[in-house]
Amino acid sequence: MTKEGKRPTISCFIADIGSTEVPKAPNASLPVIRGPSVYITDNVKYDIPRVNLNHGPNHSQKTNGHVSETLAMEEYTVSKPVPNKEKMKTPLRYCLWITNHPKKIMGIGFVFHLLLLLATVAMFLAKYDILPIVFDGLPLILQKDVDYLRSSAWNNRNEDPSIMVRGKGIGNETERSLVGEAFSILYERQNGGNIFTQSYLKKMKSIEDSFLEKDDYQTSFCMVVPSTGQCRPPLSILRFFDGTYQKASPVFHDPEFNNVYEVLDKASKHRLTKKSFTYFLGKDYRVDNTKQTVYSSILRTNIYLGLPLKGFVNATDRRSKQMDLIKDFSVKNYKKHAENTASSYKDQGLNVVYSSTSLLQDYIQSQVIKDMLLAVASMAFIFLIVLIQTQSLFVTFFSIFSIITSFVGTNIIYRVICDYRFFGIFHVLAIFIILGIGADNIFIFFDTWKMEGLRNHPTTAHRLSTAYGKASVAMFFTSITTAAAFFVGAFSPLISLSSFGLFSGLLVIVNYINVIMYLPAIVMVYHRHFENWTWPCCRSCKKQEEIATVKVDNLDLDVVKDSRFALPSASESVPSIYPMESTQNIYLPDSNDTDEKTSVDVREHRLIVRFFRSPFYRFVTHKVMKWIIVLVMLGFAGTCAYFASKLQVNEAEVQFLPESTNYGKYLKLRNTGFKDADTRRYLKIYLIWGMMKQDHSDCHHSDFKCKGRTVWDDSFDINKSPAIQMAFQTFCKNLKQLPEDQVKKLRIERDPVTNKLGIECFIDDYQTFLKNEENITGSQVDIPLNLTKSLAIMRHYSDVFNVSQLSHTYSKPFEIPLTFWLCGKYKSSNNSTKKCQRTEQFNKFNNLLGEAFTKYSVEVPNIQGVKYGTQLKYAAIQINTTMVASSVGYTTGLVVRDAWEDFLDQQKQAMPQEMQNGFQTALLWNFLKVKKSISQSAFMGILIGMCIALPILLIATMNIVVGLAAFFSLSCVIAAVIATMVVAGWKLGILESINLILVVGLSVDYIVHLAEAYSRSKKQESLDRVRDALEEVGISVLSGGLTTLGASFFMIFSEILFFTQFAIFIFSTIGFSLLFALFLFIPLMAVLGPSNDCGSFTALFRRCCKSTN
Repeated sequence: MTKEGKRPTISCFIADIGSTEVPKAPNASLPVIRGPSVYITDNVKYDIPRVNLNHGPNHSQKTNGHVSETLAMEEYTVSKPVPNKEKMKTPLRYCLWITNHPKKIMGIGFVFHLLLLLATVAMFLAKYDILPIVFDGLPLILQKDVDYLRSSAWNNRNEDPSIMVRGKGIGNETERSLVGEAFSILYERQNGGNIFTQSYLKKMKSIEDSFLEKDDYQTSFCMVVPSTGQCRPPLSILRFFDGTYQKASPVFHDPEFNNVYEVLDKASKHRLTKKSFTYFLGKDYRVDNTKQTVYSSILRTNIYLGLPLKGFVNATDRRSKQMDLIKDFSVKNYKKHAENTASSYKDQGLNVVYSSTSLLQDYIQSQVIKDMLLAVASMAFIFLIVLIQTQSLFVTFFSIFSIITSFVGTNIIYRVICDYRFFGIFHVLAIFIILGIGADNIFIFFDTWKMEGLRNHPTTAHRLSTAYGKASVAMFFTSITTAAAFFVGAFSPLISLSSFGLFSGLLVIVNYINVIMYLPAIVMVYHRHFENWTWPCCRSCKKQEEIATVKVDNLDLDVVKDSRFALPSASESVPSIYPMESTQNIYLPDSNDTDEKTSVDVREHRLIVRFFRSPFYRFVTHKVMKWIIVLVMLGFAGTCAYFASKLQVNEAEVQFLPESTNYGKYLKLRNTGFKDADTRRYLKIYLIWGMMKQDHSDCHHSDFKCKGRTVWDDSFDINKSPAIQMAFQTFCKNLKQLPEDQVKKLRIERDPVTNKLGIECFIDDYQTFLKNEENITGSQVDIPLNLTKSLAIMRHYSDVFNVSQLSHTYSKPFEIPLTFWLCGKYKSSNNSTKKCQRTEQFNKFNNLLGEAFTKYSVEVPNIQGVKYGTQLKYAAIQINTTMVASSVGYTTGLVVRDAWEDFLDQQKQAMPQEMQNGFQTALLWNFLKVKKSISQSAFMGILIGMCIALPILLIATMNIVVGLAAFFSLSCVIAAVIATMVVAGWKLGILESINLILVVGLSVDYIVHLAEAYSRSKKQESLDRVRDALEEVGISVLSGGLTTLGASFFMIFSEILFFTQFAIFIFSTIGFSLLFALFLFIPLMAVLGPSNDCGSFTALFRRCCKSTN
């Protein structure tokens, strides 16, 4: 305050209108407030339009120790005094803090972001699984579904250590005598040529030999024949030529392939070879007996790697370690060699494709990582777009850095707080998504800040506060809608979708918080220190205003060096212009209070802003053209809706790799190219007794690899009553005598030769065996078995059984001869040694019957690990169906599933109490439910997303007309995206359903921005509001769309098919979103947009309040 007690003011001395005399400052120490042309005296506000300045000769003079410059002003005008009708609002406190301490707040934010990175690195170095990457599998399972728990129980039935596993995994096994993994090679003649020629069979032999000669194969990894200790030859059609079957017929020795027709004709008819012969043939296999030629365009070879490896007791001993060693061998010795082989033979007319479990896993893991690197290209593209848009390397670098740290921060929340231990293939997509969303938020805030720079604000804090309020609200509505769409997916029962939805939703929220808390400080530091900085080489080309910032009480003011006034030194105090306690009495005009031409200088807009404000605005609001645009877009939307209604469910197998890759082509040929491709993939159904659903209560909620705990049905005891054994017999008899309509309903396979149903029922074969033993033992030993009958068998085979070692209290007679029957009485072909023989019954029923060791168990002499005196823990009946597992859809498959469920429930009504807990299961049931769940989730996700979007749009616009128009435009975008899928030939499968779950959240952004800007406009007429909306956010909408399109574009080049498909989906979604936002919503506003308070909720509330008062 001055001595007179009056508040000091800045007086603007203005000459009479038309005068050319330069005004003189009454006090050279007072600054001119830059803003852009508002000067305030004690009582009156003058609004001076921007003036044309011609710089005259500059000269310097000393004033109070400071240098000031003179500037000649040729012309200026003064508007009429405007009464103080509106009070100026106090800036947001956070914006005041940023304005007063920009470096400090930015520094705090930067340190916080660095701490997030350091915390992640520290946890990684401390062996904490901070990024639990799982790229070797896609967990498409319903963890709480009854069919999953049943199939999990069946798949893990032998994990209980008390279960006797016949034939493997028990005791010391011969090194590499069991199959560990198969390396498969497919040979395909190009252009459909015949591969059964001498030259091509020789090529096949050369290829096989090259793999067999690789380092360590013969000595450490090949599967061996126990009787000889030699490596087992590959499973190949060449075995019919190299003498392997020479004992069966001399024709099978033709190493030079001189008699191809004779050898193959014999192999197709001989009883020892005809069954395996079919395995190698393509679907196009045919024989021309007249010309004595055999044709097939495709063949295959399997090279087997064996278990247990050296240093391991058996196949189950540290199995994961053994499989890791096999994987290391395959990657080191076969991967590169196979690539070179395929390349070299391609020029010779032979396509060679290959795969193994190890190589496929290695490929997927490495390819996902490579595809993730495409995010670097996306980031570089977005960096360039942001740099062009902001014209600041400083803002661009720190903004992109904040997007990256948003990902890091979200991962900490996801992994540590939410305790998710799964980061899968879908999560990689979040990287591309957040790059586009993050860049969109940057554009919204920065463009709003720039736009407010063209309006009248007394202080930088007011400018920042206004920009902050507008941008944060706009970003909030888009972020909350997008996050909500992701969070809808978080409620999915699928861990792959729920974890991805949670992670992506959190990522959008964290990025929003990051932008509104950190970006304003970045912009303010840039404004204060770098906005007028240019590279030295460019300074001669750019005219700059010299800006200084001075502290006035608690406000920072930007002042312009002007010849009429001298700037104070840092040591001088500046009198208070706007004391904080009196800011409510000062009027700040906005664009509606002044003439439109002078409130915002259009010449200062960038090119794109001018484009949206003028030519584009005139085009979409033209009195004729706006109707044409609306009608055309409505016609297009209607066409899209028609095609969208044609979307069909995909019944085919999910394909994750394109056929252009080796592994994609291998999977395609393996599944569809061979003669027995379908028969080997027919669905099998199991009817099981003795087990309950698997217990997963101890498994972590995100650990889809957890096997859970086996729960046995203690009520099941096949020895408890003869009625139980007889019930099995009766049930199997009923199964095999089902009427034809029931057979078709249950889809049971029927053998075309024998006309028998494909039912593997152990009790019937067991009874046949026991009946045969009656002739040998001379005693009745048939079913139902009791202890007397079993003892008769034991006494006859005293070299196997020791009656004296079996306690008289033993009460499980049914099991005594069971393994004895399965293992062919433990007799070898020459009767020289005892071992468990892999008989026909063993191959059919070994996996269907499980025995557990008891305290009465006695080891069979000379056969380690095989015992009698066991208890039958589970028994199953196998049903072979006519359904191909890879192609059956849920609409068909689940009907069959329900039919089996009803059939078994009906049959159990006639069974003893001990068999009432039996259930049916198939490995496919849960997957079919997954497909159904995802398909339903796709439409449910769209429905929920639309239900969320509608109220958000109404709240964002506070106008029912604008909100409904925006909602209609959003609906058109969704219809167009689905129509694109139909036109592209896509069907609603797992990958497509996941995309549709996200479509609402990714489509709504640009429509919300334009709708919210339209409603925020202070203008009264709809056309003026349209222009304001285009002017304010048009450039942000376009820039945000381009960055998201660019980010998704690079994903198109990935080899993981889902990434490519997702990129196309994002591209079409963003493209249609821009199209309908600019060419449907905007013209709709030009045609139907509300003027004044029409449709306004605010006006309605105001009238309601007045009426109540």
